Amino acid sequence: GIFWKLGNDLYFRPELVYTATKSDYDSSEFSIKKLDAPLLVGIKVLGPLSIFAGPSLQYILDTEFDGINIDEVEDDFTVGLNFGIGFNLNKIGIDLRYERGFNNNEAAFIDENLGNGIVSRIDTRPDQLILSLSIAL
Repeated sequence: GIFWKLGNDLYFRPELVYTATKSDYDSSEFSIKKLDAPLLVGIKVLGPLSIFAGPSLQYILDTEFDGINIDEVEDDFTVGLNFGIGFNLNKIGIDLRYERGFNNNEAAFIDENLGNGIVSRIDTRPDQLILSLSIAL
């Protein structure tokens, strides 16, 4: 991904990040690909340490459940929250953040493998810790 930082001690940092994640559900794998656009506001608290928080706009590009493409995710566009702590030393930065989606967003699919036609649902909202490394250009 990329980001742009405006300001020093108090800053605004819009980002654009391509994200691909995989999760296991009852021995099956669910993958999601999306574009994230966190809009973070941060403040330096002590030397190279800063804290930040802000909304994250998320657009789901693709979802797949064990080889089955899922076309019916309720909302392709969702909103979430990011907050965390960052350490910046010259041109190198390390962030640890928590991301959580706000919207109730589910993917539905029919279980054809068991022949019972049961509709199953997977909550696609992110709920994760993210460790990132950045290099200023």
